[in-house]
Amino acid sequence: FLKEIFSAPENAPRFGDCLHALIDGQPFFKTELTLCGVNGSQLHILLNVAFPRSGSYSGTVLVSITDLTDRKIAEKRLKQFSDDLKLRNQELESFAYVSSHDLQEPLRTISSFSQLLASRYRGQLDSDADEFIQFIVDGVTRMQTLIRDLLTYSRLGTRGKPFAKVQCDIIIQDVLSDLSLNIKETTQKLTMIPYPS
Repeated sequence: FLKEIFSAPENAPRFGDCLHALIDGQPFFKTELTLCGVNGSQLHILLNVAFPRSGSYSGTVLVSITDLTDRKIAEKRLKQFSDDLKLRNQELESFAYVSSHDLQEPLRTISSFSQLLASRYRGQLDSDADEFIQFIVDGVTRMQTLIRDLLTYSRLGTRGKPFAKVQCDIIIQDVLSDLSLNIKETTQKLTMIPYPS
C-alpha cells in the first residue's frame, strides 16, 4: 500500500525516507505528497506513518492520510492574490511617482509667477487683487504639499517611516484651511434653507 502511494516518480525519494525512519527505530514518519487522481487531477495528502514498538500494535504499521487538496488550492489562490496585490502596489507607487513629478513641474511655474505677481504688484492694485494673488500662492503651496503627501502615502508599504506621535490640532487646522472654500459654500447653502416654523 505504501509503495503504491510512493510510486509516483516525484514521491519515490520520500519512500526511502520512510524506510530509513523504520530502520532507524523512529516512532513515526510524516510527509506531504502529491498524487495523481483518476481524472488526472492532483491530490495533496498528509501521510502519517507510525511504527509502534510496544503494546498491542507492536510490530505493525499504522497509517493515516489527511486530504490537503482544498487547503493547497486555497494557499495557491492566496499566494496568487498576494502576488497580484504586490504588483498593483508597485504599479501604484510608480504611478504616484510619475504623477507627482509631472504635476510638480507646472505647479512650480504657477508658483513662481504668482509669487512674482505678489512681490511686484502688491499694493499697486486694489486690496481684492492682493488677496486674490495670495489665495493663488497659498493654493499652489497646498497643492505641492498634497502631491508630496500622495507620493509618501503610496510608498508606505515599501519606504514607510516608523509610526510616531503627531499634533492632531495642527492637522485639523491644515484640513480646515484646505477645505475652507467648501465649508464656506456649504455654510451659505445651509443658511438659505428655510426652517419650518
